[in-house]
Amino acid sequence: MSMAEFDPFATGRRVREQREARGLGVRELARQTGLHHKSIQAIEGGGGITLHSLVLICKALHQSPNALIGWQDTGGENIRHHS
Repeated sequence: MSMAEFDPFATGRRVREQREARGLGVRELARQTGLHHKSIQAIEGGGGITLHSLVLICKALHQSPNALIGWQDTGGENIRHHS
């Protein structure tokens, strides 16, 4: 997947897989992130994710944003600099 593409369903699936791999329930992940459990459920269901929520979830699951979104680390080759 390129950086230009974002699939909220795939991201939600990855969040759920990582949560379950750590033996966490939705409510426990919610407690660790400070998000409401219904927000976690919505994210896992493909409802989209804000940057703020992504950062909180990444910290709780010890994952990089790229890993949860499914983006490949390109070493900055896709970054465009504007003058």
